[in-house]
This record gives sequence, C-alpha cells and structure tokens, in this order.
Amino acid sequence: MHCIRGDDWIWRVSLNLNYGDYAYKFMVDGNWAIDEYNSSFEDDGYGGSNSVINCPRSDRGMGFSLAESVSKCYDWEGLLVILGDMPFVNPETYLSLANALRDDAICIPIFEGNPGNPVAFGRSFFSSLEKLDGDVGAKNIVQANTQAVIEIPVSDKGILIDIDTPDDVVNSHFSY
Repeated sequence: MHCIRGDDWIWRVSLNLNYGDYAYKFMVDGNWAIDEYNSSFEDDGYGGSNSVINCPRSDRGMGFSLAESVSKCYDWEGLLVILGDMPFVNPETYLSLANALRDDAICIPIFEGNPGNPVAFGRSFFSSLEKLDGDVGAKNIVQANTQAVIEIPVSDKGILIDIDTPDDVVNSHFSY
C-alpha cells in the first residue's frame, strides 16, 4: 500500500479489495466520522465505531459492485462514482460535480478538453446503474445518454491519473 501526501496535505491511498467485510471512517474537518448512511458498524477498539461495508460478490466485477451500491442509495438525489485507483482528484472537483448535478443529469469533469473521473449521476439513472454486471462500469450508460451529459470544466489533472500499480505512483510525476 502506498500513501501519497499532496501539497494540500491530504493523504490519499488506493487499494484493490477482495470480497469480504471492510471497516472505514471518514476524516471531516479534522475529526473522525462514521458513515451516517450506513447502518452497519463495529467497535473500533478505541471507544468509538467504524462503519462496515460488506463486499460479498466483488469478484463479479466493477459493474456488479456499482449496481449493489446503487441499490442502497434510492433515497439520494444523486451519486458520484469515485474510482479508488484515482487518488489525486481534488476535493473541489467533487464539490463542483455535486453542485452541478440534477436528477436528469450526468456530470463529467473535463480537464484541458479531456473527460475524466469521477462521474456524477442524477437519480433518474439509478435504475440503469442498478442493472450493471460484470467488469463493465457505467460508460455505456453515459454513451447512451449524451443528451444528459453536462461537462464541468476543472483545473484538476487528477481526474485523468489512474494508479493501478506501485510503479504508476512513482511514474505519475504528480504534484498539486
């Protein structure tokens, strides 16, 4: 596991997870926080709790994992599909996408004319996302709904940097 600290002092890590249970917390304004949208918790061993997510069938691929996640989000207005192997995306990019999102929109960040990730989907696309299976993500949904795409210009080259191996980290030559 490689942790990378950006010039903004935010540490980022990318992991490939096999199927199983995973405990996590968020760091929000310097304080640890559990996921208020997840009702599964476990003791963290320090007097607090961790949120727990179960990935029982992650071996079925990215599309299936995304479909499983979406099935638990129907009361949400929209969602960001955030790829774990893209640790250099700036927080401002997430906010820009979330602020532009509408029920009937797909928001894609654009850096110097190049589309990247994450991608935001309005609620009207949840049923399509929930049908994904295998190791195919939501690209076909985006291609089938070009009229719904809103391109969001960003000054964040992190939307284009994909880290799959330790060598990718070394070779990324990325700085904020």
